[in-house]
Amino acid sequence: VATLGAAGFSEEAIVTLAQVVAFVSFQSRALRGYRLIGGRTVTGDTAVPPAGRWHTEPTTQRGEPAPTAFTQAELGWAPWVAPKALAAFSPDEQETLRRFGHQDSDYFRLLARNLPVLEARTLTDKGIFYTPGGLARAERELAATVASKVNGCIYCASVHARKASQLSKANDAVQRLLEVAPGESLSAGQSARWKAIIDFSAALSATPSTAGAAHVAALRDEGLADLELLDLVQATAFFAWANRLMLTLGEPFIPA
Repeated sequence: VATLGAAGFSEEAIVTLAQVVAFVSFQSRALRGYRLIGGRTVTGDTAVPPAGRWHTEPTTQRGEPAPTAFTQAELGWAPWVAPKALAAFSPDEQETLRRFGHQDSDYFRLLARNLPVLEARTLTDKGIFYTPGGLARAERELAATVASKVNGCIYCASVHARKASQLSKANDAVQRLLEVAPGESLSAGQSARWKAIIDFSAALSATPSTAGAAHVAALRDEGLADLELLDLVQATAFFAWANRLMLTLGEPFIPA
């Protein structure tokens, strides 16, 4: 990010570039998932990836305590590119931020340096995670947590693990997932249904994606219908987008 700035990229250009990379990461995984739901052939390895890695440095770039393990505790997030002050937005732009509840967030006021993209992303997020019917919301949040474990995003995992715990009432199972060490199986010790969900979400999150027909067959064996599979694909794929923005534009810290 510093190199981009030194090369003359504006804050708006850096945010837009990060969005392009993150969106294509989402798009490629969504497309593979759609093909699998439709019974189409996919190519490549179909191994389930293990838990990803996270840095072990005890402090952030600006010297604050940094998390070195996945947790359900609330974390802070420090941007590496300056967020735009709310007063610097036009009245119409401020209203857009307020409509989505983004006005007080450094993260979203940073992404709002390209506000039309942020608006489209927010609508996509709400459409994937809050629509009625289909996969239970707790399991959509589980998929988000799994993707974050594969990608090494402690911040996103903390937010969505808490939601998965609250909605599923299965705190021990969620905590077990968070505590899986780098390189170990993410689905170890889980119920058959959650194992199938975790294995699929992890494989879809891999780079390149390794989700295959056998992963979908395991989900169908656990009773997931097409609409539930669609929700699972989209919830997982969305975090290829969300994780990359969080990890590219800043870093988490432990609040005082």
